[in-house]
Amino acid sequence: MEENQNKMEENNMKQKKNRGLIIAVIFISILVVGLSGYIYYDKLISNNNNDKQVERSDKNSKNNSKNNQVIFNNEEINNFIESLK
Repeated sequence: MEENQNKMEENNMKQKKNRGLIIAVIFISILVVGLSGYIYYDKLISNNNNDKQVERSDKNSKNNSKNNQVIFNNEEINNFIESLK
């Protein structure tokens, strides 16, 4: 009878170890899937948005540079050169 109890206790211990192993594998699997999804989003999807923002800022800077240009005509330049002499 004691042998049966010992065997039952051994089986219970094995089942508890198996449960812990199964829970650990499930937890690690969920962690890997979550981190993979985050890396995918961070590296691929969010970079596309940053590229679009850079393109917009490049267009804005081109537009601003056109607005900041000063246009002189030849008469104004000649008058300025004359005044320096």
